[in-house]
Amino acid sequence: PTPTATPDLRVIIIEPRHFQLEARDLPSEGRYYMPSGGMSPHLNSEIISGWGVEEGKAYLAETGRVSGYWSEFYRGTSTVQMPAEASCNIVQYKNSEGAELLITKYSRLFGGIREDGINWIKSNVDMDLGDINEAFYEKWTLSGGEVAVDYRINVVFRNYVFACYGIGYESDVAHEFVENQTRAVLEKLEAAQLVSPEEAEAYFAQLK
Repeated sequence: PTPTATPDLRVIIIEPRHFQLEARDLPSEGRYYMPSGGMSPHLNSEIISGWGVEEGKAYLAETGRVSGYWSEFYRGTSTVQMPAEASCNIVQYKNSEGAELLITKYSRLFGGIREDGINWIKSNVDMDLGDINEAFYEKWTLSGGEVAVDYRINVVFRNYVFACYGIGYESDVAHEFVENQTRAVLEKLEAAQLVSPEEAEAYFAQLK
């Protein structure tokens, strides 16, 4: 019989802030810059306040969410066709099973239980990103008649989930741009030191 490969369950215990999107990850011709307040931790307490105490606590308990970090950048020139805003939200979980639940159970695109009233449209694009990925977008019409788009890619890699966004006029937001910024974050995670599930469990248990 063919031997079955042992799954690699090692995880990353390094904090999310070390993997955040940076200006140097974006095309230099876009002159992207971080606005005031353009980066911040995304704490579990914010999940509880945003989702509601009961639902938020249930989600945190089921997934083992540890913490998150987000950063955003604004385009600094109008001479290029690129998103007006580019950002990423990076979230750490205690293990890969908990991270995957964000996509397989809670994602709107997979029939998830979270609803926010936005008509997200799935983008059927094949991407070689992480362990699980999904791309989706929403469009709306501005007062001047222009169409704007919020294009997002979610990726699960080991015990991390991160979402990268490109927002702007529809003509300025290409899938390739958002995939490239997503890949820049993924490469940082792929280069991170890994520890065993047992080491990770002990490490996360001592966090306050």
